[in-house]
Amino acid sequence: KTGTSIPPYTSWETAADSIQKCISICVFGDTIYVANGVYEEQVVMIPGLSLIGGGMDSCVISLTSTGIPAVEIKDTCLLKGFSILLPNTLNTWGIQAEQNGYGSLITANRIVNASLGISIRYSNLLVYNNVFENIKSIGIRLFNSNSVTRRNSIYIDPNSQSGFISGIYIEAFNNNYSPTIDSNYIISPLGRSIYQSIGARPIIKNNVIKFTQYGSDAIFLSSSDSAFIYNNLILIGTGIR
Repeated sequence: KTGTSIPPYTSWETAADSIQKCISICVFGDTIYVANGVYEEQVVMIPGLSLIGGGMDSCVISLTSTGIPAVEIKDTCLLKGFSILLPNTLNTWGIQAEQNGYGSLITANRIVNASLGISIRYSNLLVYNNVFENIKSIGIRLFNSNSVTRRNSIYIDPNSQSGFISGIYIEAFNNNYSPTIDSNYIISPLGRSIYQSIGARPIIKNNVIKFTQYGSDAIFLSSSDSAFIYNNLILIGTGIR
């Protein structure tokens, strides 16, 4: 944020004052290092880009708009070390991979105040070791995806006014998709913490699910007879249905 913003932004002294400005001159295989600060912009990555922030506690992508994702992931990307801060309202998205994101890694980020933390559609990637705070509706949504979501911590807003709440929501057009939901920690007041809606054959293992109120489903399968579910720890909740 304190650089002179002189292309090609190859030193801290001449660094770009905008993440997107720096992306605009990048090509496949480039890496961008982002120093601490608050960057008030939408970030649209390009294929093959590594975007590495100074840390989820101090390197912030702040989006004040609703109805658009704060970050769009493309194929073969790395997104690491950011806090993604959204307006404290409904209709806000953190990260989107839609028909993009194959072979990408999203790791060590914090997503705050999102209605939808990460939306993955028609794409396969790894979502590993991220923190989702004050989520209004869905932490991670997987649609027609074989993605792996592992060791993420998802905290649903206890005062959410959303009519639908789920930590991880899975759906597909058919059973050809088999996403893996492994070793995540989900805490929610109500709702279905892991929800398989239609299609897909998810592997759901080693997760810890905690409710702050009775009367919810920890793992809900609405249409699948071929899911694999084992070694999950459920605290409070009504179990598996």
